[in-house]
Amino acid sequence: MPEKPRYRIVGELERFDERDNVQARNTYEPDSEEYRDFYRRHPEWEERDGQTRELSKTPVGNPLDFSFFLQLIGRLAQWGERGSDQRTNLFSEAGAIV
Repeated sequence: MPEKPRYRIVGELERFDERDNVQARNTYEPDSEEYRDFYRRHPEWEERDGQTRELSKTPVGNPLDFSFFLQLIGRLAQWGERGSDQRTNLFSEAGAIV
């Protein structure tokens, strides 16, 4: 027997067009039919979305962060393979403060 829902609907359900979601709009390729159709219906969002789209092309953070991350993951994998008495030495060898 299905469990009784733990919610109740208290009003009219309103449908939401997922194409209006900013993340969905960010994937539209300029000059595509989808892009033209959407901004024909919502010209007020085109300039702002263009600015957001440009921001998403900008790298964030230091490129060395990824390299550091990979090294850290490697150290953690080794850490899991060692006994607890050897774990402190592993990070000390890497120059970490433990």
